[in-house]
Amino acid sequence: MSKGADVKQQMSIYFPTPWNQIEATLAYNQCLPVLVVTHEGISGGIFDHGVTGEYLHTTKLDRTNWHKEKVFQGIFKNLKKE
Repeated sequence: MSKGADVKQQMSIYFPTPWNQIEATLAYNQCLPVLVVTHEGISGGIFDHGVTGEYLHTTKLDRTNWHKEKVFQGIFKNLKKE
């Protein structure tokens, strides 16, 4: 690094909102199938695997066409069967 160069630090932190938990709880209480799609790095409550026993898909949501990937399509197809 040369003298006078700008130092840049890039950090990305993602946080779920309480609304995420509320919306999922409302659907779960109505016995509706719940599909949670979350960005990598999000955790806690509904975003933890095994909390509801429902579908939880973790991916990088900043990628274009993530929803067209074979893995997601399989999960979505299984959910539609229910």
